[in-house]
Amino acid sequence: MPRHSTTERVLVASMTAFAIACAEDRLTGLEPDIDVTPLHLDFGVRVLARAHVRTIEVANRGSGKLTIARVRIDDPQGAFAVGELPATIAAFASETLEVVFTPTIARRKYEATLAVESNDPDENPLSVRLTGEGGSRNIEIVPRAIDFDVVDECHRARRFVEIRNTGGDRLTIASVVWTSTSVDMRLETGGFRAGVLAAETSTTVAIEYDPVDLG
Repeated sequence: MPRHSTTERVLVASMTAFAIACAEDRLTGLEPDIDVTPLHLDFGVRVLARAHVRTIEVANRGSGKLTIARVRIDDPQGAFAVGELPATIAAFASETLEVVFTPTIARRKYEATLAVESNDPDENPLSVRLTGEGGSRNIEIVPRAIDFDVVDECHRARRFVEIRNTGGDRLTIASVVWTSTSVDMRLETGGFRAGVLAAETSTTVAIEYDPVDLG
């Protein structure tokens, strides 16, 4: 009867165990089943030059271990980025994957494809559509009308108007000009006259009424 070394016996045992494990997998039919929600991730209109983060769920609906080979993005415009997933997802478990959208051009529509490569037998890779749009500047004035009501002579009243940039891009205010038929109304001295409002910010302008001659 031939004699075998200790190393040979260990190698034979390991190969036997691996063969048994593979046979058990085939017999039990344990297979992973990848599922991603949503399959279309739309960021909508977003502020320029700002990172916007949303998530998708990557789940394993199968009874076998899901192995993640790679997560990649096909994005010719370079507006999307993706986080990382663990190397494996256990049966009937799920993980969260972060997707980041950073638009740089106003009103531009962005689109990309995220692909998850895995050992799923019939959905490899599984693709997710990514969309978003760069915001544009938008001015709002609040309020659009001011009533000082009754102001006594030699008393000063002040009301404020808010200039808002409700859009997703920088808003340049070239000038704030006051015109009135009343010499007793004016813009407050030293107040805002021109400048740049970042996206989703505002400033205020004060209007003074100082009646000096009621006749």
